[in-house]
Amino acid sequence: MLNSSPTYDTQNMFARSILSLAVAVGFFISSANAVASIDIGPRAGYGYTMLPGSSVETPDDGWQVSGSGSDIWGHWDEFHYLHFNRTTDVTVTCLVKSFGPTTLESWRKGGIMIRNKTPGIDEQRMAMSMLQVTGWGVAQQSRLEDNSYSVSNHDHFDTENVWLRMVKVGNTVTSYVKRDGNFDYMRFGEEEVQFGPEFYVGLAVSSHERTLLATLDVKHFEISDEIYTQPGIPTEIGETGQRVSVQQVKEGIWSVQAGGAGIGGTADSFGLGGGSVW
Repeated sequence: MLNSSPTYDTQNMFARSILSLAVAVGFFISSANAVASIDIGPRAGYGYTMLPGSSVETPDDGWQVSGSGSDIWGHWDEFHYLHFNRTTDVTVTCLVKSFGPTTLESWRKGGIMIRNKTPGIDEQRMAMSMLQVTGWGVAQQSRLEDNSYSVSNHDHFDTENVWLRMVKVGNTVTSYVKRDGNFDYMRFGEEEVQFGPEFYVGLAVSSHERTLLATLDVKHFEISDEIYTQPGIPTEIGETGQRVSVQQVKEGIWSVQAGGAGIGGTADSFGLGGGSVW
């Protein structure tokens, strides 16, 4: 199982060793895991400009990624993207230390993004899924296919000292979160996204403002071939009124939170997770 203090897998060591050159000049490197740090946007033909973003490597497998842009939402996106090429299923993890400045709009977005790579499609409109911190919580926002409108699964949660994890298996992207110091992750959301044979993984930042930069500071950024899984899927039976949250707090000990009116009478309303009733 993947641990919560990850390091880079060996497949990415070469890309990391030459990434400083890549981000300095902003182009792809010809390798199995080409890497780039680029601005995506603004929309062509509208006369907009964006402050250029950047990516800087820091200790403890960390990155500081800065970006402007109007948003990552709707039919098209504006943001800065530090990313790596991938062709196989993947688990991506990082520990968010901070995301600011806090004076920016509350829908600033920074976090892990898995994004399609489709020749001939406007790069602003590609299918994607992003697990992000905002000014007020955490969200998994996705564009389920190229050129489509975005969908969102969001909730209030810590925005600093929080672990983010995204797992791509085929077209299924599952997101997980946990507070720093927790034993294991809590499943946050899942979407079916139409990816092609090649796609990108990395860190994305949009300040929600073209003239201002937001900066995401992460540690322990890892891209791994090992696929993280959890037993069972938390499920809402009936209308419970809140997310079903299941988290392993110690080895073999689980914490469960769920709403619901009860189990009995003519209709039930409860949380189901891990193959058992919680």
